[in-house]
Amino acid sequence: MASRLAWSISETIAEKAVRRGDSWYFVSYDGTIYSVIICRDGADLTAGPHWSLTSDSERAQQWRPGGLQQLAVHAGLNRLYAIMHRGGPETHKDPGREVWVYDLDRHARVQKIPMQHDSGSILVSRDAKPLLFSIFIESNILDVYDAASGRHLRTVPDIGTTPTIMVGP
Repeated sequence: MASRLAWSISETIAEKAVRRGDSWYFVSYDGTIYSVIICRDGADLTAGPHWSLTSDSERAQQWRPGGLQQLAVHAGLNRLYAIMHRGGPETHKDPGREVWVYDLDRHARVQKIPMQHDSGSILVSRDAKPLLFSIFIESNILDVYDAASGRHLRTVPDIGTTPTIMVGP
């Protein structure tokens, strides 16, 4: 496989990427999104744009992504969802009480969704009216939101003893 990665990375990146088409999005512990584009035939790998989830002011306030499954994406809405919290450099697995939503083409935040409970993992359904699901390992509930509006729809109790990662179709 040929490789043309154009950026130099000096920060730690989480291994759990999300995908939209040929692009895979990884997030650093400090909140930089790095995209990698893999051609459909698998013969080429290139570096896509990289951009920050936070402004200078938000970084000064120590906003950063957190959780075990920090990112979700909806290709149809062209949106990236990220669990966010305030904490120091070693808090990359801490849950968040907000999910920040970004336009993937403009690399701009378009929404903040307040979480009803701590969120450690998120998933967005792929349908035309997507749902955002949120769980946390220290809880046994699943929160469900309208992924477009951010409105909390319901909480499902007693889903298990240690929910960590969600897998969609």
